[in-house]
Formats: sequence, C-alpha cells, structure tokens
Amino acid sequence: MPEYTVLKDAVKYKAPDIQTLKRWVREKRIRASDKVYEPSLKKWIYVKEMPELKEDLEKITPKKSSIKPFIWIEVILMFIGLIIVSQGSYLTGIVGAYFLVFGISFLILTIKRTKKTFLVSGGLIGLLFLFNIISSAWVNRNIEIKKVVGTKCSSCGKILSADTTIISIPAREKRGDFITEYRDTLCEKCRKEMVQGAEDLFKEGIKEYRKRNYSAAKVKFQDAKGKYLKANTGKEEIKNITSLLKKITEKERQQKLKALKKLKKDYDDVTGITWYKNPYFIHYNNRNLTSIYIGHSKTSTWLRLKMSYRGDDWIFFEQAYLSYDGNTKEIIFNKYSDKETEVGYGGIVWEWIDISVSSDTERFLRKIVKSKNAKMRLSGKYTKTRNLTWRERQGIIDVLNGYDVLKQGID
Repeated sequence: MPEYTVLKDAVKYKAPDIQTLKRWVREKRIRASDKVYEPSLKKWIYVKEMPELKEDLEKITPKKSSIKPFIWIEVILMFIGLIIVSQGSYLTGIVGAYFLVFGISFLILTIKRTKKTFLVSGGLIGLLFLFNIISSAWVNRNIEIKKVVGTKCSSCGKILSADTTIISIPAREKRGDFITEYRDTLCEKCRKEMVQGAEDLFKEGIKEYRKRNYSAAKVKFQDAKGKYLKANTGKEEIKNITSLLKKITEKERQQKLKALKKLKKDYDDVTGITWYKNPYFIHYNNRNLTSIYIGHSKTSTWLRLKMSYRGDDWIFFEQAYLSYDGNTKEIIFNKYSDKETEVGYGGIVWEWIDISVSSDTERFLRKIVKSKNAKMRLSGKYTKTRNLTWRERQGIIDVLNGYDVLKQGID
C-alpha cells in the first residue's frame, strides 16, 4: 500500500494510506494549499489536486455567500420607495409603497429562505395589493363639494357677484372646502378710475406729440390705449390713438432718415465699406471724447465705439465706463489689442480705444442719450471722469437713428 508524505509549513508528515489523508482533511489538519507527494506520480502535488480528497475538501470549505449583492439591490429598492413615498401624492405613494414592500420581502427571503419567510413575504405583498385596491376605491369615490361661480374686479379684487352650487367630484381632485371660478371684470369705481387714467395719459401724449417728442408720446398713447381696452370702453378714443400711433411711426421713420442723411459718409472702395460718422465733430484721437460710428457693407451693418483721453500725463487706463443717473456700464476691451497710445507735440499724451459695440452696450447707449447726466470714465493707474457734452449725446442719437435705418432697410 503506498505511503504519502505531506508538506505543511515546511514540515513533512507521513500518512500510511489515503484514508489517513482523508481523515486529516476532515479534521482540518491539512489544507487544500498544502502539498503531498504522490507515489504513483512520483511528484509533489497540491492536496486540492488529489481526486480522492475532493469530496472531503468540499465538505469543509465554506460556500461563498450570494446574499450580499442581492441585499444591495433590495436596499436600493427600499430607498427608492421611501423617496417616492415622501413626495406626498396618492399616485407616488402607491408606487413608492410597491418599491418598499417588494424590497423588504426580497430582503427577508435573501437572508433566510424558509416556509415561514415565504409566508411572511407573500403576506406583505398580498396586503399591499389589498391596500392598493381599497385606497384606490377610496380616493376615486365621488364626494359633494360647493362650487362658487361669479365675477371679480381685476383691479381691486372686490367680488361683484357669486352663485353657489353643489357638485360631485372624485375625492382625489379635492383641493379645499370649495371650488371658485371668478370671471375678471371691473367694478364701477375702478372702471371710472381706469377711464380717467386713460384720458389723462391721452392728454399727456398729445402734449408730447406737439413738442415732437415722439418716443414719449408713443408710450403715453400705448398706455392710454391699454387702459381703454381693459375698461372695455372708449372705442372712438382707441381709434384716434391708433391713428396717432401710425403718424408717430411715420414721423419717427422720417426723423431717422433725416438723421442718416446728416451723417458724414466715407466710402472705402478697397473694402467696400461705408463709414457713417456724426456731423458735429471729428473724433480725433487727441481729444477727450466719446462717440460711436457705423460700418455698412452689402452683407452687414455694425456699430463701433470710440473713447479717448488727452492730457499732460499718462493715466494708463485699463477699464472704461459709461454711466447715467446711477446706472453704470463697463465697456469691456482687450488692453493689448484694442487700446492704442501716442505722444503728441509738446509731450501731450493720447490714449484711446476703438471697439465693436455689443447688443448689450447698444441698449445702454440708447438709454444714456436720454439722460442729461451722462458720463464717461477711463480708469487705470489714474482716473479721468467727465460729463458727455450735448454734441456727444446728440451725435450718438443721430448715429443710432441712422443705424436703425440701415439695419431695417428703410429708404
């Protein structure tokens, strides 16, 4: 009978037969990773490689649990269920309950599968289905509720009329003790105030119109028209306002055409660009000025802004600002590529920028010219702040009007 030699932890042990090896395996005296000398093969092999010991090794080797990954799935199901239930509505509550109960049931079965746990899990799911049926019937039952229908003043909020009826609705649609449906209208007091306000605005609009302040007149007329329409009266007045607004539109068009014709034109036959500049001054780089001008080609029209400084000393400006009545707009530029400097006769220094106008800056320019307190500021190591003159503001107005004409193709 062959004798076996076992090598465990660098120590050799003799086993007289295979039965002794099997007993040592069952007693856990040798491990699957230990080596044994197989006489028939005449070489050392691992214990786990001996077919005779396979069955005994399987009996003592703990099986890997497959519970852990399933537990994670069930915990996630329960977590989703809790989140959905917390949303508060009936529908999300039912969906969340399904997630929660199924998660708990599967968790019970994963931890221990017995007849009892199967009954408990099945009972939980059954109770959920029963609860769903009962709760569905409950929330879908019809209930009686008061419905108030009437009219309410849209201006002061006063209820002018109200009729109450009893209606039947599903319980899930109930949002309060009663339902209200009010049609907006105006009470007599508010209607009179609305009409009076419209008449006052119309009179103010006429004054502005006669002063040829068409922009202000347009705003007044539009507000007056809105009040007449809301008061559901003044058909004749609305007709007159509509006619005046058409006249204003035409006069504004003529004003813009006139402004465009006033601008100085300079055509570049190499680039095919026509430059339009204000008629009040030439913006030399050696002036303290702010101005805008237009570039126009066959394919596009654009605005450019120029801000310049002239003085005895450099201010080394790196920021530029425009402001009016407490509103300030920073003019963004690249201090390396957009800014230029020069030294003039007698040591006078010039610093200036000449940049494209963004749509945001354009909107700001349209507001700044309406103010009498418009300012420019160039700031760096030192700061230069000054008020814009009437010529600068009027130049911006005319250029903007000319720009509108070119953009809209008015001729």
